[in-house]
Amino acid sequence: MKVLLGISRFLVGGLFIFSGLIKANDPYGFAYKLQEYFAVFDDRFGLAFTSLDPAALTLSILICTVEIVLGFALILGVWKHLTAWSLLLMILFFTWLTGWSSITGTVTDCGCFGDAIPITPDQSFYKDLILLVFIGFIFIKRRAIHTLLSKTLGTSLVVISLIGTLVFAFWNLSYLPMLDFRPYKVGNNIPEEMSIPEDAEPGVYEIIWIYSDNGVEAEYTDEDKPWENSNLTFVDRNTKVIVAPYEPRIHDLIIIDENDNDITDELLNDPNYNFILVSTNVKKSKKSSYEDINALVAKCDEHGIAFNGLTASIYEDVNPFRHEVSAAFPFHSVDATTLKTIIRSNPGLLLLKGGTIIAKWPYRRIPSFEKVNKKYMNL
Repeated sequence: MKVLLGISRFLVGGLFIFSGLIKANDPYGFAYKLQEYFAVFDDRFGLAFTSLDPAALTLSILICTVEIVLGFALILGVWKHLTAWSLLLMILFFTWLTGWSSITGTVTDCGCFGDAIPITPDQSFYKDLILLVFIGFIFIKRRAIHTLLSKTLGTSLVVISLIGTLVFAFWNLSYLPMLDFRPYKVGNNIPEEMSIPEDAEPGVYEIIWIYSDNGVEAEYTDEDKPWENSNLTFVDRNTKVIVAPYEPRIHDLIIIDENDNDITDELLNDPNYNFILVSTNVKKSKKSSYEDINALVAKCDEHGIAFNGLTASIYEDVNPFRHEVSAAFPFHSVDATTLKTIIRSNPGLLLLKGGTIIAKWPYRRIPSFEKVNKKYMNL
């Protein structure tokens, strides 16, 4: 039993630490996932969960911190009763949540491991069921948990993990995720990430016909040919996915200019160096950063380098904002979710060449033209 308890402690503790670190690496990403859950709960249960949206980032940091601290506490064997109870309550909630997501299909990715390891609600639910077994065993045997080191040293290490997690999370918030697992990471070519291979398997679908027979509804396939039965009354038709079609990692990037023209290919296939500034919501854009941005834009104009902005804000908000910050470059329209995926900063800056992302900067680190030229362009 001691060996099994030890294995359970390291397995569960290590998984919680790993899960927490992935979330702490990208607190904004997990906050967006929480907001997605809030919206689904509003729709399903009619409750005002979206009122929690402003607290999503705080909850994101809190959850990842708790996961890491509990993981270290379990492995080191400190606060054993508090740790066991906390783990049990958390896994019971997560198992219900992923089970509900699996049954309803309302959330396609639980966000357990962020963008590093996307898993479906089904996979997450099975993972939580397995964890529930291990944590249940740990909970039953919690009195037999012994400290791995001395109690004082173990407690000190847990406190250090708490402080370290907060420092790590806030560093990633202040700048950009230390590790970027998204399709827009530095080095990726966006057009390639958007392309579908010639040998990609097409999707396989089945039409499900719903007909009523004296008020009793039933499902039929094309082979049943229910429309030939005069005793049946048509109710509805659904499409069932048998084999999902290939979906490129980037499938939702469409850039529209102020004249409603699709300029996606034009911007992404520019063979020269070009800058793209991302500001999901101009009303929340860090205005103080535009002094450095405008200095960079001026130098780009001198060297004939294109500079464009992307935003999800409406033009009625964009135009006054451009005048307020003296932005001498155009803003084009892109979906908000896509922009949040491209860069976790408002504003955030990208350097591209031929659609390949050469570098990314948050608003706190807008570089000078000279630094960019020396490191990347050598004009």
